[in-house]
Amino acid sequence: MATPAVVPAPVRTGRGRTMINDRVRQRLVERAVLSVPGVVPRRTIVPGRTLPAVVIGGQRHEPRVNIEIAAGWPVVSGEVIEGVRAAVGAELATALGEHPAGIDVRITRLEADRSPAQVADAYAAPDDMPAVPGNASRRLAPRSIAASTVTGVLIALALTAVGAVAIRDAVTSDTEWIGTALCWLGDVHRQWWLWPAAVVAALAGLVLLVAAVKPRRRTHVPVGDGVWVPRGLVNDWQVDDSASTTTGLTGEDS
Repeated sequence: MATPAVVPAPVRTGRGRTMINDRVRQRLVERAVLSVPGVVPRRTIVPGRTLPAVVIGGQRHEPRVNIEIAAGWPVVSGEVIEGVRAAVGAELATALGEHPAGIDVRITRLEADRSPAQVADAYAAPDDMPAVPGNASRRLAPRSIAASTVTGVLIALALTAVGAVAIRDAVTSDTEWIGTALCWLGDVHRQWWLWPAAVVAALAGLVLLVAAVKPRRRTHVPVGDGVWVPRGLVNDWQVDDSASTTTGLTGEDS
């Protein structure tokens, strides 16, 4: 009886390869981002609202990193963004030996413990800066919804209803609603109510014409350089401003 030959298993002589999960990269990037002065964490129970938010894509050894951060106000956005890029690049190079193909940083939220009046003062134009012309200020002001938008939606709904009736008449064998209405209009003769109906139709057309050309009403007023406040809240801002000024003069917190 022949003894079967024993074939030794091949011995691997090559080196192994370490695979890094993207979750590890995200943790490293988050730690690097939070180490930059001016960046603050924001934790919420709502999915997608936690900051910093890190998305990693691209090639494995040259990933592309997209980062959304929350910054503490006041903030110099350019310095914070460049600091985050430098910190993330250094962290990935030191920990994983990777050099990202691109690091995109975006500030999506500002965290501030200040009153609205203080925010307006911070962004107000200096005294030596030329004032914005009145026409430009009016042009940039937030405005209410146009009246023509409302009338356009109502007309679109009316046409949609007519289209639904036309589809109903086309797919059913019952009495046609549109045909009945057209026959009734064809049999109408001159009656006393035609004149009031014509006047109402003319007035409706005039109203629609005015709504189409009427300018939108400004809903906000300027309180600083690029800062607009709803008209109903202007008094609240002025009260906050006077209170903060009084606190700064007396040194006491009222």
